[in-house]
Amino acid sequence: EPELYLSEMNEEMVTDVFETMDTDDIIDVLEDLDDSQRSELIELLDDESLEELKLIESYEEDMIGSKMSTNYIAVEIGVSVKDTMKKVIEEAAINDNVSIIYFLENGKFYGAIELRDLIIARQNDDLRDIIKTSYPYLLDTDIVPEVLNDIKDYAIESIPVVDKDNNLIGVITSSDIVEAVEEEMVEDYAKL
Repeated sequence: EPELYLSEMNEEMVTDVFETMDTDDIIDVLEDLDDSQRSELIELLDDESLEELKLIESYEEDMIGSKMSTNYIAVEIGVSVKDTMKKVIEEAAINDNVSIIYFLENGKFYGAIELRDLIIARQNDDLRDIIKTSYPYLLDTDIVPEVLNDIKDYAIESIPVVDKDNNLIGVITSSDIVEAVEEEMVEDYAKL
């Protein structure tokens, strides 16, 4: 019941709380509010959060893009192991999804490695040798019920979400998957 909690907080507190939340979670909170409350809270968002909110809300409810999180770490290919570790450490304060590091080549999704593999990599190792370029991904316009079984079969912490041009735009985390499965079960039960 977000209304109850939000009514007890001033604008500064609400802003502080929103800054610690993933955009997809902010959307969940906003969905439970009436239009005027929703508008007031949207005005409190910083520009980056507002852009992420618009992106996620631009998808229909049954599309993967509407379920994704923008909380991930991406690194442009060609940097060293040491520089990649620096970037992970810097971004870990902002992004808590650090178990998988995503790599881009000219802004396009290239592959991923687990944090563990990055940690044990030697400083002189070529990242291209350890990045999994066949890493599974989803399209932002994929329909959730149609890919749900595939997602569950991957059994990984998060799956990258790309647009039609292969730009990395988000991830589906294991908690997003659980939430999507629950929603599907509720819808299936309602049909009975």
